[in-house]
Amino acid sequence: MAIRIVRDWHSIIINVEKANEKIEGGLVALLYSYYPSMVKTQKNGSSIKSFNFIRKILGKTQNINSAIKYLALDDFDNMHFSSGIEVFGGNGCDGNLYFMSYCEKDKIDSYIKDLESKGLVSNRMNPDCDFYVYDDNEERAHLCKWLHLLMKEEPCSDECIESSYAYFSIYPFCEPSQLQGGVQGDISYDSQYVWEQYQKLVCAENAKGMKDLSDIQIRHLNARLWDKEIPNIDVFIKAYLNKDESGISPKYRYIIDGSKDTDDTKQNILTYNNPLKVPVVERNISEQMTTDIEFLMKLAEAYQTYNASIIEPYLANDMHYASTWVFDEMTSKSEYLDYFVGKLQALKKHGLRIEFELVKGRLYENALLITNQTSPDGSFGFVADFNQEGKVKMLNMTLQSFF
Repeated sequence: MAIRIVRDWHSIIINVEKANEKIEGGLVALLYSYYPSMVKTQKNGSSIKSFNFIRKILGKTQNINSAIKYLALDDFDNMHFSSGIEVFGGNGCDGNLYFMSYCEKDKIDSYIKDLESKGLVSNRMNPDCDFYVYDDNEERAHLCKWLHLLMKEEPCSDECIESSYAYFSIYPFCEPSQLQGGVQGDISYDSQYVWEQYQKLVCAENAKGMKDLSDIQIRHLNARLWDKEIPNIDVFIKAYLNKDESGISPKYRYIIDGSKDTDDTKQNILTYNNPLKVPVVERNISEQMTTDIEFLMKLAEAYQTYNASIIEPYLANDMHYASTWVFDEMTSKSEYLDYFVGKLQALKKHGLRIEFELVKGRLYENALLITNQTSPDGSFGFVADFNQEGKVKMLNMTLQSFF
């Protein structure tokens, strides 16, 4: 599988094998020094990326070497950095290549200097390099012995993605040791069949086929936001490859050909984004424990009325707030409320209204899904944990796949 990076950002692509040979402790040690609080935690057996401090995961030990041994390259895969829902950086790995991309050139320049200080050589100095500097705006295209540009998307697909992308693979091509994490607007790895078909296209350097499969998966993922009964992705990929859409309902055929001219499709999209309609039983929260449904409904109400005081009685004084896209946790009720008040004021100022749906999850019985916004990683929303008094001890904004 080729790694996929945003074309108009500034990026470096590191050869994992070469970096492991030159860096003490390997590439994982280097990435840990860049992102010391990025770890993978477990909840009910499911893998979740978290920004909690490493000592929370390692327990008693606070030894950095122990932390590095615990981590692996996939702990630093599919990382996105954002302010709110605006992403300004993204990193990822397929086992052969690791990339770091940012919209700000200064950020990448600082990494280039640091890599060079550790003895790694860029393609600007030698084609047989350790890492590759990629920038569409560079006047001179520097060579790289082990990297191959498979495809550039141009122009981008307005209906699916906001930016155009470039696909790279290691040369000569070899199958990755791990799958680069899939996100909204990217390649899904939910299906082994899709993975196998994409590998054939990558090996054949079939740019059109790669882009077609990418667009089909993106349309399918977006369609799932409003239609949970849609057939799985394999059905659409097989129809595309076999050039036979007879088994596809007419309202879904736009997923293959990109058209959006059916009234059914438009109506389904319109009816999906309805306001949340779940009855809430008013109770004296000072006397009874809070249910997760009650709090989540109050959180939705606070967002839609721009009134942070609605949830204040439900929060424990030492509550924590975390976001999948932000490094640091907030560690008190007062800190979170200060942030939340400012957030609501900004939404109100710009006339933005967040819509919600109460959903069931695999890890949480109830979660609050945001229905009229998505992140580059997919749909997201809120889940909460409570202390023995029924107050919120942990509020987490995270991806729907982690509910």
